[in-house]
Amino acid sequence: VDMFALYGLYQQIPAYATQPGITILIDFGSQATRLVLISDGQLRIIRTIPYGTHAIAKDVHSAIDTSPQQALEHLLRFGLEQG
Repeated sequence: VDMFALYGLYQQIPAYATQPGITILIDFGSQATRLVLISDGQLRIIRTIPYGTHAIAKDVHSAIDTSPQQALEHLLRFGLEQG
């Protein structure tokens, strides 16, 4: 799903479509993290940061003594919680 489609889906939910203020949608992909900024229901900014779950797993692998695959599996199962 691209970010325009995600925004369209977001707008289809009545409780979200009328929500005032700023909302940020975050998509953690394997190669990149994408952000959508919505202000008062209007799409304002889409940004892509070239830092995804694989890069995070690589950093985790460097910080603790484990294989990159084990670090990625742990990240996908448990997220970024400590433990």
